Amino acid sequence: AVVSTQSGHYGRGSLPYSLSPSHVEKDNKDVECDVFDVVFNPEVITRCSHPKFKDMVVETAIDGVCNNFKVTLDRGSKKFPKMKFKGTPSSCVIRKRVGEVCHNISHVKLKLNL
Repeated sequence: AVVSTQSGHYGRGSLPYSLSPSHVEKDNKDVECDVFDVVFNPEVITRCSHPKFKDMVVETAIDGVCNNFKVTLDRGSKKFPKMKFKGTPSSCVIRKRVGEVCHNISHVKLKLNL
């Protein structure tokens, strides 16, 4: 999916990302929860050091999960643990059109409490 943006300081652009269907993992209290993987280009993640850009990326991830999987997420319960991913890393397949260059993509998971 690609989100087009026009937001003040960052100007106009697109924010491509990939989503995976939910899978069950356990949280730090050993309670099962649904987890959705949202994958962004590593450059996007690097730019998240800017708070407004990070907010836009997080909102894009939440909107993508809600719109594509017809779930409702509590936007007030966002947490940012100091970890690169939650659970066991898995590969995501991102297809490309013929002739396009595909770069390595870091795997980043964002745990969202339902």
